[in-house]
Amino acid sequence: MPEPESPSGGPRSFEIRLPNRLEEAPRVHEAFARFLGSLAVSPRARLAFEIVLEELFANMVHHAFEDGQEHWVAFRFTLSGPDIRIDAVDGGRAFDPTSHPAPDVGRPMEERPVGGLGVHMIRRSMDRIEYRREDGRNKLSLWRRWAD
Repeated sequence: MPEPESPSGGPRSFEIRLPNRLEEAPRVHEAFARFLGSLAVSPRARLAFEIVLEELFANMVHHAFEDGQEHWVAFRFTLSGPDIRIDAVDGGRAFDPTSHPAPDVGRPMEERPVGGLGVHMIRRSMDRIEYRREDGRNKLSLWRRWAD
């Protein structure tokens, strides 16, 4: 049964499940575009969502699973009034990006430890982020207004 339609012509929610392979990244973006339909998302918000999706998926592929095997990850996009909610789920090692220390962006690049900029960018791009670990899965929920 298809998802109910929003006034924008796109579904109110849309879910995609895919293997944790980097070459699958375009499918995440295609699913998000299908979800948006004709919703008049501001260019600034659209760019923020696209960057966040790219970073989330890359982190799931590169860092969530240590065994090098194929695993499944999922994204759910939901339209809720003025917000778009993204839920990202993986069964990889526990990682709470909401408790990850912010990088010292005031220090020169060569003096900073490697890593952490992507998580920082995600946190700065979204209005709200929540993390929970349930049933051996990382469940990250992110919200942002779709019109600036």
